[in-house]
Amino acid sequence: MWRLDPALHHLNHGSFGAVPVPVLTAQRAWQDRFERDPVGFVEHELLAGIDAARAAWADLLGAQADSVVLLRNTTTGISTVLAAVGDRLAPGQEILITDHTYNACRVAVEVTAARRGLTVRVARVPFPLRSADEAQAAILDAVGPHTGLAVLDLVTSPTGLRLPVEPVIAALEPDVPVLVDAAHGPGMVPMDVDAWGASFVVGNGHKWLCAPRGSAVLVVGQAWREALRPLVVSHGWEEAFAPDRSRLHASFDWTGTDDPSPWLCVPDAIATVSGLHPDGLAGVMASNHALALIGRDLVCDALGVEPPAPDAMLGSMASVPLPGDGGAMLDPIGAVLREHGFVVGAFGRPARVLRLSAHAYNTAEEYSGLAALLPTILTQEPPPRPAP
Repeated sequence: MWRLDPALHHLNHGSFGAVPVPVLTAQRAWQDRFERDPVGFVEHELLAGIDAARAAWADLLGAQADSVVLLRNTTTGISTVLAAVGDRLAPGQEILITDHTYNACRVAVEVTAARRGLTVRVARVPFPLRSADEAQAAILDAVGPHTGLAVLDLVTSPTGLRLPVEPVIAALEPDVPVLVDAAHGPGMVPMDVDAWGASFVVGNGHKWLCAPRGSAVLVVGQAWREALRPLVVSHGWEEAFAPDRSRLHASFDWTGTDDPSPWLCVPDAIATVSGLHPDGLAGVMASNHALALIGRDLVCDALGVEPPAPDAMLGSMASVPLPGDGGAMLDPIGAVLREHGFVVGAFGRPARVLRLSAHAYNTAEEYSGLAALLPTILTQEPPPRPAP
């Protein structure tokens, strides 16, 4: 089912995913169809395949198909939205993020702010924390009269927290548009985008849905569909290029010649992952959640620390605080653990943590082995640096 190296314990699915063999086979089939008749495929098959993928995404996310556009990755979606919203913000207005925001998105926000004379306001979400209410309060308390856009992670990358985006969206929209970075959302946690009411939701297919890398989605609220345009301008910019399609779809569906197979086999990825459990994708998500909690508890017990977040705030990832100071995006303990055969997320901010991922190819025994190794590894580390 998977082409993962059996010599390693792959406990970091959350970073770049892993593509099952049936999905790779489906991707190869799409590529072969393209190669048999490149012109004919683009002119007569491609758009139908994109529409089928769009419909699969819409069904999965609880969205309308006319609001869905396909992208290469979530990072592209973040920059696309920042370009559109940034054009409407006046100098001195603020973009709100949290201190758990994914590093690439933080950088994109900071660059946008610098170019347009905006301010970046950072909400400090505690970690460890006792409840989702603490996170909600931290975010809403950071909103001010000059907040022009809020960028919120559905599931935070370094700490694995499922943030309470729904009440925050309800409090801010439509006066303050909200961009939900749901890079980890599809296939990890249930999503009902239409019910949320956010202006933008962007997510990846290559993580928990196990689609090929290069498959992502952006759901655009009604108020922004005429204003939003792709970062790359191509034929679709002209309405005459595809008069039977919306301007939104025409401009995003074709941004130049590329390999469309990651997009086109998203329905195959959804079907493949759903088939891993008798209860379908919901069963896979529940099973992965349960396994992530087992792994977290084993590691917490080994290190003598309490679980840093409620079970309900976790999906298929769980982070455990490590002793000492962090600071760097990637913590060096990750490289040390790889030498012992464990591929684990290790991050230094907003706190020094070890992030565990759980997918269908993982077992409780792998986390038990990691838990047994960690105390020895940590005692061999240099002593923590004193706080400044």
